Amino acid sequence: TPEAKETYEEIQHIPPTIPWYKKPWAIASFSLFFITALSLSLFFTVYKTYQDDKPKETSEAVVEPNEESILFVSNRDSKNKYIKINHDGSSNNINNNQIYIINLDNKEVLKITDNIADNWAPTCSKDGTKIAFESNMDGDYEIYIINVDGSNLIKLTNNSAYDCEPSFSPDGNKIVFRSDRQGNDEIYTINVDGTGLFRVTDNTLYDCMPEWSPDGKKILYTSINYSEINGNANIYSINIDGTDKKNLTENSFNNLSASWSPDGEKIVFVSDKLGDLDLYTMDKNGSNQSIIISNEGRDFYPSWSSDGKKIIFMSDKDGDCEIFMVNLDGSNLIKITDNDYFNGMPEWLK
Repeated sequence: TPEAKETYEEIQHIPPTIPWYKKPWAIASFSLFFITALSLSLFFTVYKTYQDDKPKETSEAVVEPNEESILFVSNRDSKNKYIKINHDGSSNNINNNQIYIINLDNKEVLKITDNIADNWAPTCSKDGTKIAFESNMDGDYEIYIINVDGSNLIKLTNNSAYDCEPSFSPDGNKIVFRSDRQGNDEIYTINVDGTGLFRVTDNTLYDCMPEWSPDGKKILYTSINYSEINGNANIYSINIDGTDKKNLTENSFNNLSASWSPDGEKIVFVSDKLGDLDLYTMDKNGSNQSIIISNEGRDFYPSWSSDGKKIIFMSDKDGDCEIFMVNLDGSNLIKITDNDYFNGMPEWLK
């Protein structure tokens, strides 16, 4: 059988034409507001007053990325300060989101992407040199790879499907991602040169948010059951060849947005066990589930620090979407971003 191969090319900036329901903000917003989306008309308005006693962010200086820096998505350079998400998933947050790096020491910000497109879900290679992300800069959502300094932008996937949510393998040679290229949303892997496309999952559920394990042997992902009125989301692990699929949460709540600890022994995730989406940890086999922090907001997209002692995540606990950091034991909650715009999907820069 001939080996599947994606076209590997330099990008062209073409205005996006994809329908709203295929856009990452529609998928991400539905997941973020998963509990109330079936019955409420959803919207949130990003609005905040700066606090004089806290350090402010700046994009003036040159940022030297290091292990105390994080990747994130923001629309801070767009014209839409206020993001509204309607009950049908439509939004005014269109073609505004760019990828940034923020230094946690001085709050200085480096803009990685700068285009007319919508850029989401950044992830860093283990050696800290490459960033993979999804973007609709060619008209539909594809996976792109860029150097951490913003140079050498390469288009990895190239088809009419919706390819999104990339995660690097530990050796940096492969990407795991979500795609609907065969109809249903499933998990795939591909080499970083565009060859070796492989379908990992194959079922009727909505599989999303994949992440490669630190040892390179397994993939963590969320599977959502949309076929039932009271369908829920659970977290699964699976071998990279598609075998040994295991439901790690297996309960009636919504459990999603999972991330491996650096040593691969623990998993951080969010769950609505207490009503809102809160941060939890569990062992890699799904045992010993315990809450990290609970608040009145919704927490999402957690990511571990390299030493395994801290978690960064996005939350609307203060009314708008900002990025926070907390110790693994739930202590020392710190607000990382603090401005009038959307800030989310954080990941530690390796």
